[in-house]
Amino acid sequence: MNLRAITLKYMGWCPGMKNAAQFIPNREIPNERLKQVSTLGGLIFLSYLVYNVVAPPRSYAWDLGFENAKYDDIYKMYVREAVGGFGGIYSFKMWAETPENTTILVQIYAVENKNYPRALYTYRNDMFYYGGKPVGKHYEGEWEFNDHYVWRVYSESKEAVFYVRLNFLRFNLRLPHGPR
Repeated sequence: MNLRAITLKYMGWCPGMKNAAQFIPNREIPNERLKQVSTLGGLIFLSYLVYNVVAPPRSYAWDLGFENAKYDDIYKMYVREAVGGFGGIYSFKMWAETPENTTILVQIYAVENKNYPRALYTYRNDMFYYGGKPVGKHYEGEWEFNDHYVWRVYSESKEAVFYVRLNFLRFNLRLPHGPR
């Protein structure tokens, strides 16, 4: 197989293609070499399909400690972040271990919507609050996530630890967020 001959055969009608074809080597590629390259390309494509299309989205388990966290001067708290890519419906659990009277703030937002968080939680005295109302010591629920999300967690204490568990349950088969 000669790449220059094939290029000129199918693209020779295009203005300037004869000049551009001068840069393509004018030699025969052995059929065995062509089979090897095609097989390798097919395997790479197949592995991409398995990883990104067939395999379910990942589940996450984050334990965010604040020993080496950055200090945020605006909130006057230590801050940690965790990022994940999601696609479907997840069971969502979070809890914290903190010294007494320590406040933790949790912001969940899509990567491109930093100024519009999906949820804001506060944790104080062994209780999570959402919209000022208590929701429990451990928050559990099912959420639909279809994007890359960031969990930004602020803590007043370096001894606090915040835990998040996100387990993939199923795809949402309704439009617009169902499988592609």
